[in-house]
Amino acid sequence: MSTQAPSASTHPITLTRAMMMTLVSIWSIALGVLALWFAFDPSSPIQSPLTRIAITLAILSAAQLLFLVCVAERLFTQTPRHLITRVRTVLALTLTTALLGAIVSIVVGTTP
Repeated sequence: MSTQAPSASTHPITLTRAMMMTLVSIWSIALGVLALWFAFDPSSPIQSPLTRIAITLAILSAAQLLFLVCVAERLFTQTPRHLITRVRTVLALTLTTALLGAIVSIVVGTTP
């Protein structure tokens, strides 16, 4: 008799889990499309290129982090923890830095 707890890989993906992963995938794709639309829309109210790049990078980082946490980690359960931690850290730092850059750029009022 084994005393080990069952791993996530031994449990099949249920319908509820599959629906959640599908919805999060759609959400992540929508964030990516929003970021690209924001980056290349000439009628955007924010005209500063630096602010637009920072906001676009923040939205793209959020989309990637959301997908990683909610979908990729559940599908690829054998991925080493240290790799997941490193990717999460890089995405979180990118998101934080881009948000801070956008806020500072908006407050300071940089113009092209």
